[in-house]
This record gives sequence, C-alpha cells and structure tokens, in this order.
Amino acid sequence: MMFGRNIENLIKAYSELVNSDPKYVKNSELILRVKGNEVARFKEMYGDALNIKFLDTVDFSSSSSEQIHQSDIVIILENGPYYCNILVGKAPFLASINKAVLCLSPKKSELRTIVSNDTCIANMEDVTEIKTKLKKLIDNELDKGEPVKPFGAYFSQENFKVQLNEILQANK
Repeated sequence: MMFGRNIENLIKAYSELVNSDPKYVKNSELILRVKGNEVARFKEMYGDALNIKFLDTVDFSSSSSEQIHQSDIVIILENGPYYCNILVGKAPFLASINKAVLCLSPKKSELRTIVSNDTCIANMEDVTEIKTKLKKLIDNELDKGEPVKPFGAYFSQENFKVQLNEILQANK
C-alpha cells in the first residue's frame, strides 16, 4: 500500500464485476494480503463487500506456496501513480509457476516492457480497464481456456542466453 500503489481501483473493479453476474459471486473471490497505512480504512470500507477478504501478510515462503497451490490469478500492484522504474522481483517467480497474472501499472512502467500479453496488464488508474481485463482472465480460468503466459518467453533460458550474448558482444 506504499509508494503510490492504488488498490482501491482493483477493489472497485472486482466489486463491479461480482455485482454484474452471479457466476462471479459463485466462482471467484478476491483475497488481499496487504499492509500499510491505508489497510484499516480499506477493511472498514470494503470489509463487507461480496467475495473480498482481507488477510494478514505472511512471509515469502508461505505466500509463494499459497500462490502456487491456491491462487488461479495473481495480481501485481506496481508503484505509481506516474511511473515505476523497478522490475517487480516477483515477476520471474510468477512466470515459473505458470499462473495468470494481472499487473496493475502506471502508464510508464518497467513491467510494461516485458508483459507480452495485453490481457495481463492494466492502467492502475482505470477501473473500467481493470474490470475488463480481470473479467477476461477469470472467464478464461472458468472455461479452462488456454494457459495465460503474461511474460511470454522473457524469462526463458533461450532469452537469457540471447540477452547474455548481447551484453558480452557489447563489451568486446
């Protein structure tokens, strides 16, 4: 909840989606593990919202196990609101577990340069875009659609070799 992250637009988008169709009430939930100054306010505002649960944060090991075994779609909430020049450290991990990912990002973002599937990235300030992309990802999960690869081959061994060769060639 620090550094300009905007979780409220995610909550609004998900609430609108759940309220638009009973299928989302029956088949989805938004689990938020957040910390920061605003958490109490969000719990008070949205604590009774349909299918939204606020849980305490946990260590990385517990969190990663939960994401591997219990989550269908993982959400990355980037710093903002104007730019984020830090590549989220969780991105390679999420690519390795083959889960759908929705990145909520500012318009200028390092993560935007590596997300190859447009469905997997939304402007953190645009509730309608977040709702549309979240709906597509949830529908894909419910319909057992094609696996979503948000980062394409960016974290593949082949791409690593290509990038390494480019760096080595540039230093000759």
